[in-house]
Amino acid sequence: MAGTEDGGLRFDDRMTDVEALLWSLEGHDPALRSTMTVVATFDRRPDLDAVADRIDELTRRLPRFRDRVAASSLPSGRPRWEPDPDFDLERHLIHVSAPGPVSLAQLLRICEEDGSAPLARDRAPWQMLFVGGTDDGPGGRQNGGSGGGGGLVVQLHHSFTDGLGAVKLAAHLFDLERHPSGLGMAPPAPQVENRPQPRGIWDDLRFEAGRSVELARRIVPWAATAVRDAVTDPQPRADATVKMVQSFWSLARVAAGPLDPILEGRSTGVKLGALSLPIDEFRRVAQRAGGTVNDVFLAGALGGLRLYHAKRGSHPPSLRLGIPISTREGATEGDMRNQFMPALLAVPLQLLDPVERIRVLHELVIAARNQPALQLMDTVAEMVRRTPGSLRLISTLRNPADVMASNIPGSPVDLYLGGAKVDQLVPIGPRGGAGLNLTLLSHVDAVHIGVNMDPVTIPDGDVLIDCLRAGFDETLG
Repeated sequence: MAGTEDGGLRFDDRMTDVEALLWSLEGHDPALRSTMTVVATFDRRPDLDAVADRIDELTRRLPRFRDRVAASSLPSGRPRWEPDPDFDLERHLIHVSAPGPVSLAQLLRICEEDGSAPLARDRAPWQMLFVGGTDDGPGGRQNGGSGGGGGLVVQLHHSFTDGLGAVKLAAHLFDLERHPSGLGMAPPAPQVENRPQPRGIWDDLRFEAGRSVELARRIVPWAATAVRDAVTDPQPRADATVKMVQSFWSLARVAAGPLDPILEGRSTGVKLGALSLPIDEFRRVAQRAGGTVNDVFLAGALGGLRLYHAKRGSHPPSLRLGIPISTREGATEGDMRNQFMPALLAVPLQLLDPVERIRVLHELVIAARNQPALQLMDTVAEMVRRTPGSLRLISTLRNPADVMASNIPGSPVDLYLGGAKVDQLVPIGPRGGAGLNLTLLSHVDAVHIGVNMDPVTIPDGDVLIDCLRAGFDETLG
């Protein structure tokens, strides 16, 4: 690790294999972009000067926000993070004005207009867009105005961190009070050293050599144990091998199945929507059905997708659902690396009973988390990234998932920025080649679900949003 930065957050100077694959795929095919987006509405217009000062302070306390991605000097080496010698906060912090109060719908339309454009790859991969509306007075809705005096759109590349890591970053961006006391004197801006190219090559050679030694240290004892077990106690070793093969076959079989007959066609276009629902209802139904909030989320989404398919005259028995499996359990606190593995499930679409749907999904998710093959996904990502032509093949096949879904636990208390309270915090997850992404983020007493649709896959986005709302009403009823 590169060390601990302010706040106990630790960032690695080198991407993990999964992060490197995400970065490489987007560079090869813009349709596979991996940008995470969060849209926030406020109860009044934030003090933008105070916000700019806060963001500048954030980049000083967490210098990773001033880093860009540098390719390895070696053809198959991992990219590294290095200080951007031309870092300019104004390139990342953008202010635009809008007449009247700023609504969530306005912010989503802005995201749609800019949604197909990837973040600049030659500078720090993040951006914050502040949309400043006009309030009826300094108190916004407290003074009789309609509120919604401003909005914020945050974009962050997935190679920076995962969804749970982004929540940790949010704790450094937002305040817990409307007018908090200062954080103390911010550290000076980090000094930037342009490394001579020979030193960069030497660093890359040393890093890759160290990785090879580390890999050998893991593989050699494992291989020796496997050989010993195969001789002295062959049955358990054979059983373990069979389980691993079956696990890979199970994942491959789901990925190789026929595509959903409705959710076909892919583009780089973006159509967005959002739903907001009481979190207590999710908890109540989860307890009644013996599941989790995530199970209820997936059950409601599938209920809505069943209705949507029916409106389009299709009744497929199942679809392919991509979900992230977190590997943060047992990890060091503050580790900001991406710590998830992708899993692909064949989920039933025609279960009419919401409780049965929750229970079936609960078992499917548990089984996915226990797949032995997931333990090797990082190694698989490395092999894919290093194999000539593999990125072109993945670009051709795109993501085998019909729908991506993710659930991120957010803040249970109110958040503030520039003297304004956050009203809504809506996540927009990357589609990554799928036709649809549904991402849930809890905030105080509500869950906000961002709906990222490919307009070619889903030409009637408003119909899908209505069906999803009906699916959640049915599940929470």
